[in-house]
Amino acid sequence: MRLLLCLVLLAGMFATSAGATDAVGFRRLRINDPVRPLGAVIALDLGLARGFDPDSLAHFTVPVLVIAAGNSGENIPAAMESGYLAAHLPKSTTRFVTASRAAHFSFLPLCKPGAVALLETDKPGDGMVCRDGEEGRRAGVHQETIAEVIRFLAAPPN
Repeated sequence: MRLLLCLVLLAGMFATSAGATDAVGFRRLRINDPVRPLGAVIALDLGLARGFDPDSLAHFTVPVLVIAAGNSGENIPAAMESGYLAAHLPKSTTRFVTASRAAHFSFLPLCKPGAVALLETDKPGDGMVCRDGEEGRRAGVHQETIAEVIRFLAAPPN
């Protein structure tokens, strides 16, 4: 059986708040409260996490599993993205793990044969979504991620 993992953080759970801005005038994203329809949230190497308002994150009560890619490089540093999210969510309801073999796009589905060439033809550079290191790494990362998600959902932090 295949388990499709998806990033749920932006789907129906966050909205811009009126008047809350950061130092350069950008609106901060705040959590709609209460968020009762959600039983748990899984964040897979979230980018742009620093756009979420820290105070809003601190009051989020739904259990959250934050998985950071340990091999994302300088463009998406785990400490400043997934790490930021985990640092501002309540410790009692948040679990933070690092998938050491994962790159940022490793959580996406496996690429079909010829996908890199097709993507590069359409827009040079887009083939990067299929590259995460040695052959077969992505499938292994998927299995490790599925196991982590199942453990989390079976016993989420309260």
